[in-house]
Order: sequence, then C-alpha cells, then structure tokens
Amino acid sequence: MIKIKFIFFLLLISNTLLGQVKIHDNAGENKDFFTLEKENKAAVIYYDKYDLDIVTELLAEDVKRVSGLKPDLITENKFENEEVVIEGTIGQSNLIDKMISSQKVDVSKIEGGCEQYIIPTVKNPFDGVSETFTNPVWDGADPWLVKQGGDYVYCLSANNSITVSRSKYMTKKGEMKIIWRAPQTGWNRSCIWAPEIHFVDGHWYVYYAAGEAGPPFIHQRTGVLRSKTDDVFSDYEDMGMLYTGDHPDDPESNIWAIDMTILEHKGILYAIWSGWLEQMDTDATSQHLYIQEMENPYTLKGKRILLSSPEESWETGDPLNLNEGPEILTHGDQVFIIYSCRESWLIEYRQGMLQLNNPNDDLLDPSNWTKKGPVFQGNSAVYGVGHCSFVKSPDGTEDWIVYHSKKGTESGWDRDVRMQPFTWNTDGTPGFGTAIPAGREINRPSGEVEIEQAQAK
Repeated sequence: MIKIKFIFFLLLISNTLLGQVKIHDNAGENKDFFTLEKENKAAVIYYDKYDLDIVTELLAEDVKRVSGLKPDLITENKFENEEVVIEGTIGQSNLIDKMISSQKVDVSKIEGGCEQYIIPTVKNPFDGVSETFTNPVWDGADPWLVKQGGDYVYCLSANNSITVSRSKYMTKKGEMKIIWRAPQTGWNRSCIWAPEIHFVDGHWYVYYAAGEAGPPFIHQRTGVLRSKTDDVFSDYEDMGMLYTGDHPDDPESNIWAIDMTILEHKGILYAIWSGWLEQMDTDATSQHLYIQEMENPYTLKGKRILLSSPEESWETGDPLNLNEGPEILTHGDQVFIIYSCRESWLIEYRQGMLQLNNPNDDLLDPSNWTKKGPVFQGNSAVYGVGHCSFVKSPDGTEDWIVYHSKKGTESGWDRDVRMQPFTWNTDGTPGFGTAIPAGREINRPSGEVEIEQAQAK
C-alpha cells in the first residue's frame, strides 16, 4: 500500500485543468500549494514501492515528459524507493481514469463526485527540473570532458572506436557520434585507450593510445586525429603515430606511450604523457611522466624530458609503481599537472600533483616543478579515484573535477565516472576535498538547472 502523506484535489472543468490546487494535510488544513498555468495538463507522483504497469501504460499513451528520474530507470524497471513525476494530457479525463482503474487513486475517498480525485504525492509535480544529481553519472573510465563555447564535449573509446558526445549539460551526455574506427591493419588496429579531444587553431585534435592486442600490452603508442572543420562531429583524418622515444632520427626506436595531453603556455605547445624509460617485453613495467615541446598539434619537437617518476612513499607500493593520466589544471598564471599513481586496478589508485614553481620558468626543466600528494584519493566508500579532467560550470563560476572510480574493492578495471566541485586554497593550489560517495545528492553545476528550465519551456 502507498502511504498517502498529502492529498491533492485536482479540479476538472470541462476537461480542462485550471485554477488553484489545494493541499490537504493530515491535520485537515487546506493550503494553497501552487497554481497550474497550463491547460489540459495533469501530474501525479508515485512514491515508494509500487508496480510499473500503470507507469508504462501512461508513458506509452499520455506522457510528454518524465522528470526527476534517470531515463534508464524506466526501461530497467527500477522504481523502488524512487520518486517519479509524470506529466500528461488529460483529454477525456483519460489520465485520471487510468489512475483510478490502477488503484493508485483511492476512489472510496473521493468527495464531491467525479470532478475531484485523490492523488498520492510528496512534492510539487510541476517542479520537473531536478536541482541535484548523484554519482556515478555513467559507466566508463578515463573520462575526458571539455567545454567549448556553450557545449560540453565528452570523448570516450568503445568497441575499438572513438566516440564524442556534445551536450549543454555537464551531468548528462548529449548527441553521440563515432568519429573514428580503428583500421583492420596497422599499428593502431587494437587496444584504443583513453582518448582526449582538444580544440586548437580551428580544429579538434584527438590524442589516443593504441597497439596490438594483449596481454602483454607492450605495443601501446600514441596517435593523433584531426577534424576536417571546427565542428566536433565532422570527419577526422589520421595524422599518424607520434614518436615518443629518445632517438627521433630512428622511428623504429619508438617507446611505449599512453595518456597524452597537451598544454599551451606562453605561446608554446607542449605534450605530456605516461611512458617507459625504455621499450620492454613485459607490461609489468614502471611508468613515468614525460614532457616535450610540439612543433604543431600532431608533431613533437626536440627530445622528451623525464618529468616525474614514482618515487614518493604515497605513489609507490606493490606490485607496480605508476605515474600516468597527466592532466593540466590552471588557475590564474599557475600551472599544475594532476596525475594518477599507484596501481590502476587497486583501491589505492590516487592523484598526485606537479606544480610549476614560477609561471615564467622553463617547463622542460624538471627542477622547476614541485611534487605534492596525494591531493585526491579514495576513502571507505569511494575506491581508487583516478584519471581526471577539469571543467568549469555552465556559468563559469565553479570548478569541477571529473574522474573515474572502481565500482568495488576487488582487483580489476570495472569503473564508473563521477564528478564533484572543488575549491582553491589560499596559496592558489586546488583543494579537491573528499571523494563523495555514490548516491549522495550533489547540487548540479551552477547554471545547469537554468539551462534545462529554459529548454523545457
């Protein structure tokens, strides 16, 4: 049985829903709740534990919009302990009749004839835009989210291909398109890992790792794709493999490289990635961070510089020491590299930080960087946080970290994507705070609710 905490009286006048809606509390007091401004509209909230027959029937015939509920919950029949707001056209009292016939409305308590109906509810059913969300936002790993103009572009790899999503929201994916599929032959035919997409000089560039199928995964190299136009959904051309070894004149001496990102600083473009000291025949090899100047977005210049190795106590442990997933974070003129360390398949996976000591320093001199950590890590409810990206809220007033986390404590790579806001310490360094457990309500990024409300009108 549904416990009715509040009772709504909906007044039907000539098949049109108008006027004031009264709320009747348990003490018998009538109160104005809200005013319906639209004709031919009705709303109902089903609350607590119930079956789905009436809900799916309404969705099929009457409902124009379902709000306050993740769409996948509808298809997967996961309504237990959920609040569902359903809006639909009344027509010939069709919506109300269905609710009565489904016994979601207690007809025995109807007073004043068929023009008044009792509907269980817990909140204003026309407040359809949720102001909060919960983690995780979706499945996946190595999340890369970037804001370009008024759009959020999300890049991911799946089924040996690279896909991008474009959305007005941070917390919701939008239209998705596969922009590139791995070829049947060649160095990049398999193992497409951790793509990032960047907008540089009127084109989108995708940096990704690829290689031969493993294990062992010893053939990973970094490649670049370039869009034909400034449209993220345009066609892409393969710009080839980047040389990430120590002898640029000898292409055959290339060395394992993954997780490449780029940074433009004072008019110079740099690449930062995770790689090996030398090519090995086992993937049980320590990973280090490298930096190198770029001649253009698809060509490296000079030689790679070893920037960071897993040496500190908080970034080392058995069985393998890693520095990987470097991502750029800037604040004013300060430059940070936030990177992942420890083992990616364990709950100890965490984030370290390199800080450029002075914005005028040479980025290619390792002594100009200071290492700190861990700056963000898991806890008893969140496991193995890593490989993040950073983005501003829609109105530009908030900074957010987007990262992946393990779904459980067991060893492995079953992960999902999460996001939460962060602040800045008095010394100008980022303060990421505590990783927020799954299911806890988080205020949506500032400005996102207003965007959705405007689009719903």
